Amino acid sequence: GGGGGGGDDEWDACTVRVTGIAAALTADELRALFEAEVRGVGSVRSCVLVTERRHGGVTPTAYVTLDSDAVAGMVAVLLNKRDVRGRELLVARCAPRAHRSYDDDDDDDGGGG
Repeated sequence: GGGGGGGDDEWDACTVRVTGIAAALTADELRALFEAEVRGVGSVRSCVLVTERRHGGVTPTAYVTLDSDAVAGMVAVLLNKRDVRGRELLVARCAPRAHRSYDDDDDDDGGGG
């Protein structure tokens, strides 16, 4: 097994963010829910459950990383607004952090006249 990474909040396009999680739901149960949906088409690489402080309370949020961005998009659609333990899960794709590399493209349409 590999060691855990640092405190990077950098998620890639294969990661979905899950909110609306019932307090009693564990990371293992959440992972099992995602694995059941992607069985046969993909797999869950990781499932991290964190608690974020909001409005004086704590809100559980999960980051689930799938093995491809196509699978992440599919599972986001399948599980969004799914009722789990009386709470409606909200599943959204994580936007990858922009690395500004698209600014130095060779696509110069040089519209000079």
